[in-house]
Amino acid sequence: MNLLRKGSRLLATGSGPVGDYMQLEAFAGTTLRYRVVFTLDRFNRYSLTLPSVLGTKGLRVRVFQYWLGVGRSAQKSV
Repeated sequence: MNLLRKGSRLLATGSGPVGDYMQLEAFAGTTLRYRVVFTLDRFNRYSLTLPSVLGTKGLRVRVFQYWLGVGRSAQKSV
């Protein structure tokens, strides 16, 4: 997973396994601020723009397969 700053927003990009649901969670400290369940495109990639209200600093973002849970998540902080 990669996190890129695009103006006042963050862009989360990456890839995952074929045909699975994925979940992204964004935390400020220990507080969950944003959660979304999504699917991958036909090339098994994702590109999600996080809401600008979250800001671009002080966030921890993790992405994981919905059915497997957070035990196998990818995490990045900004």
